[in-house]
Amino acid sequence: VDTLTRLKTILVAGGHAQESLVAARKSVDICVALVSDFPDNPEYRARLAQRYFALVDVLLPQDKQAEAEVTIRQAIDKFSQRATVHPAVPDYQRFRAVFQRRLAQLQASDKRVEDAEKSYLEAINSYQKIIAEFPTYEDLWQVYSGLAQALAATNRPREADEAYRKVVQLAGKNAGALNSLAWTLATAPDARLRNSALALELAQKVVELEPKNGFYWQTLGVAQYRAAEWKAAIAALERVRELGSAGDSLEWFPLAMANWQLDNKDEARKWYAKAVEWMDANAPTNEQLKRFRAEAAELLGANEQKEK
Repeated sequence: VDTLTRLKTILVAGGHAQESLVAARKSVDICVALVSDFPDNPEYRARLAQRYFALVDVLLPQDKQAEAEVTIRQAIDKFSQRATVHPAVPDYQRFRAVFQRRLAQLQASDKRVEDAEKSYLEAINSYQKIIAEFPTYEDLWQVYSGLAQALAATNRPREADEAYRKVVQLAGKNAGALNSLAWTLATAPDARLRNSALALELAQKVVELEPKNGFYWQTLGVAQYRAAEWKAAIAALERVRELGSAGDSLEWFPLAMANWQLDNKDEARKWYAKAVEWMDANAPTNEQLKRFRAEAAELLGANEQKEK
């Protein structure tokens, strides 16, 4: 998911929980019907996967984990059925693998380790099957990206690194693809999925390809923060504003943390307060922002306690 999509999700999820849930459920139903009526339309296939993900993203912040898991399993079943009926369409197999991986992530977050490992292994098997059957698949870079994440989550770092390198090779100069991978490697909730060195390498390549895209500079700033390049991270995040961003917590929490690491404590507190205010007003339940906020709070709070 690219940065713009992430920001849209944040705004939709904030402040209108019930309305978002009703709309997300209805959107899934509409897309299921479209795929049923037009099974050969790739746009409808992609939309259905996006709508399933959007529904899960709305359910989880509302503590509806059970319904979220049911939704993910429905997506797996739906794309499995389509893959059986249309075996020559790799999209259906890829989306099945994507949701198998998402199921594993949900199970892992619930501390259901054995279930998560089983789902990850199913996802790995699905990804490898796609690679074997469709070696010229246009979106093969996404298959390798999913495979790499699943391999990393099952403690196979060397194989994961090989898969990530394959993503870079296949994506070529696709800035959106490289940016998506860089963001995942820099911000994944599971630390095992992070790779700060590769995230930085990719983010730098992306801004070279599209130097006027503020979203890509934001990814670079976060990747630089993860790589302990504090000054460079601040410069990149300031560049986001120069390119026209109105600003939000996705920018300001990393900016606060980078300033704190450089001992610019007043500046860090300023950006942290600004990020908290924006988040409380616009996206109080967004999971990604909650992780950034907790990380920033721990950093600032722990250091403040040490000073006293």
